[in-house]
Amino acid sequence: MTNLTNVLFKKKKQIKEMEIFQVSTINLGQFISKHQLTFGEKWGKLFTGIVLICLSPVAYLGIGMLWNGAGSAMQDVVDSTPILRFLPLIVGGVLFIVGVLNLLVLGRNWPLAVKLYENGMEYTDRRGTRQVVWNDIVGISQTIIRHRFLFITTGIDCITNVQLGGGEMLIFDQRFSEGEKLGQVLQERIASLQLPACMAEIQTGKRIAFGVLSLDREGVYQHDKMLTWDNVGKVAIKNGMLSISKKDGKWGHWTNVYVSEVPNAMLLCLIARQFGVAG
Repeated sequence: MTNLTNVLFKKKKQIKEMEIFQVSTINLGQFISKHQLTFGEKWGKLFTGIVLICLSPVAYLGIGMLWNGAGSAMQDVVDSTPILRFLPLIVGGVLFIVGVLNLLVLGRNWPLAVKLYENGMEYTDRRGTRQVVWNDIVGISQTIIRHRFLFITTGIDCITNVQLGGGEMLIFDQRFSEGEKLGQVLQERIASLQLPACMAEIQTGKRIAFGVLSLDREGVYQHDKMLTWDNVGKVAIKNGMLSISKKDGKWGHWTNVYVSEVPNAMLLCLIARQFGVAG
């Protein structure tokens, strides 16, 4: 009888948790995708941290034995040079500290995950899970990190910064699985919601600023130069750059700027579409 009671209690608890989950996400609409820490971000850092901690005593003892086994000439050099005398302790200590810090950062980031829905997202961190509807987001921007080797770009990381109404900033980067797709979906969803209000302001004659660029119903501006919508050939985002080209421009672009210099860059592209500009 006791076992049956426990089973029924557990089943009731599972059903209640499922109902709570359904209620918590029902207003977010259709599920789109889930993104959490990548395999390498989790288990790679865990392995690295453990290895570094294990290597710290090995390095300490190994270098110490090397000094003790060295010849008399080397012993004199070690004895007369304080940094060499404490080198085993320094190397071992650095390895230990780096390993511990690696594990502490991993422990803090371990629960990070985000589920995207049609009307918002569920964001999970060490403080728990919470809902964020798209209307709670007041701004979005991107930071571009280019990895170079001998002046050659070997890779590009796009970090998406989402600013909430309370001033909190959520950061989505390559730590998350399919991080680039995550950033793209976030930008598209937020920009599509902001578009009607921005178009209404533009139609009243107001100029909207987007960092180093701005636009109104006449055209797009950068510093002291202006390009009318009739002469804009294409507005596109690629490899962390926002480019605007002229219709008759055969060479280069009218402007080419980093998306990190253009907050809400996707919104700018959607506004350009409203004026008949190709993407």
